[in-house]
Formats: sequence, structure tokens, C-alpha cells
Amino acid sequence: MVKEIVQFFLSGKKYAVELKNMQGIENYSPIAEVSDATEAMLGVVTIRGEIIPVINIRECLNLQPAPVTEATKYVVLRTSYGKMALVADDVGDISRLSEEDSKDCPFLIQGSETGYVSFVARDGHNLILVINPDKLISENDWKSIRSKIEDMEE
Repeated sequence: MVKEIVQFFLSGKKYAVELKNMQGIENYSPIAEVSDATEAMLGVVTIRGEIIPVINIRECLNLQPAPVTEATKYVVLRTSYGKMALVADDVGDISRLSEEDSKDCPFLIQGSETGYVSFVARDGHNLILVINPDKLISENDWKSIRSKIEDMEE
């Protein structure tokens, strides 16, 4: 089965999400902070009139913060909990993967702290972790985020 992924960059490394989870790619705009937000949430951003939580993917991946540049983008994703935005240093290509180029996550990197990895994609000699947006943050964090956004919309 062919899988399509959208590549993005964080701290010089390639990551990806499946195209089926994509809502879109948007130019960066300032993030509005939310008081008492969970660590998983950087704040919110309004995209096309909709308030979308910005998830701290760098925290999930244990990466250092990075400065915003002209290339910084929002990767807006659909999850079973609602939409979320990730801040990416840059966005790459859409790739079609054959079965040989996508492998289940090796047990060495699959665990409670890395459950967000859907599978590993091969790009030449490089490996790309493909992120499952439903697993980036806990259900409890999602409930807290939804509650904060509902309060903002009232």
C-alpha cells in the first residue's frame, strides 16, 4: 500500500506526517499565549477565522526552541480530537512511499514516551520519523486544551 507523507524540518532534522492527517500549511503568525495552558500547548493561533491550538512538538521530541525565521510555517493537522498546529522550521516535499520505504517503528524507539511515532520512512539513506498526531499529547491534555478554546470562543 502506498503512503503519502509531508516532510517538515525541526532543528535540521526531517520529520513527517501522513498526508491524510494534513489540513494545510500556513505562514507563521504570532502565537497568542493562553493562561494556565498545559506544557503541551504553546498557545493558540487564528487561521481562517478558526482558533487552533499550537502544540509544542519540540517538547514532545526533546528539541531545543528555535528562532522564528522567514521559512517558519504552521503544519495544521486533523486529529480525532480536533485540529492542531505544529510550528516547523520549514516544510519539505510530499513523498509517496512504497511498502519497502515505510517500516513499522522498531521496538527500540517505540515506547510510552515515543508512542507518537507512526512508522519510519526511508528517504535514500536517511530515516524519517513519521508522526501520528493523535498520539502527540494525552487525551487529558486535549480535554484541557478544548476547554480553554471553548472559553475563548464564548
